Amino acid sequence: MDHQLYWKLSKWAKWQNPRKSCVWRKHRYWPRKRNRFDFSDGKATLAKYADTPIKRHVKVLGSKSPFDGDWAYWIDRLGRDPSKPKRVVTLLKRQEGRCMLCGLRFLTEDHLEVYHRDGNHNDNTPANLVLLHGHIIPLWDCHDEVHRTKCSHLHPP
Repeated sequence: MDHQLYWKLSKWAKWQNPRKSCVWRKHRYWPRKRNRFDFSDGKATLAKYADTPIKRHVKVLGSKSPFDGDWAYWIDRLGRDPSKPKRVVTLLKRQEGRCMLCGLRFLTEDHLEVYHRDGNHNDNTPANLVLLHGHIIPLWDCHDEVHRTKCSHLHPP
């Protein structure tokens, strides 16, 4: 693409300056910068296609839909969900959709609770907050487990 664009710009430069020489047009529109010739009008430089980073996209799982109610998948994928508070979404993304205590993925039907590591509920800095399974699910009640045992890896030294 850069090669094709070069020839189109060369034709344009010749049309724009028909009485000037090829060398003059080259010095005027393709100044040497960073050891290469980039098209420039003197104020701005045209970016090359080759300099554009390739950004790969992860495909959506075939069984997933924004309307299936699986907010845990979509928050992890998109980083947003209008039905959840912003700090919960931020914590979910930071924890990669997993409970900080048990390491299991949060499911759509799970109840989430924000736990303050130092016990101070006024300290809402991101370093002090973790997301745990809540009180509703009897098998995975990580929030109560933390209060019962005071797990060392959740508390700052």
